[in-house]
Amino acid sequence: MIRSLIQILVVITFVGTASPALAQGSAKDRIIGEMQAAGYSEIKVDRTLFGRTRIIGRTSNRARVVILNPKTGKIFEDNTGPIGPPPTENTPDGTGLAY
Repeated sequence: MIRSLIQILVVITFVGTASPALAQGSAKDRIIGEMQAAGYSEIKVDRTLFGRTRIIGRTSNRARVVILNPKTGKIFEDNTGPIGPPPTENTPDGTGLAY
């Protein structure tokens, strides 16, 4: 009786800790699939300073950045914008951006 109760508690513990990881993985895979379907290439996945998942995709003229909570899969940011011209050497910092 006690042994079966302990087994049930162990199973509940593992299921409870696995769910957030599965949610993040499925959200990440879904977003990557959306980016690929929309024509984004050069899709890169990494971590932010706060440990969140960052997904960056690029087309020839646009970039999309998505930030996910790794525990819940919740989207914190989803930004899309144009990509400017490549950096040039004619600015002090070499970025090509005027301040």
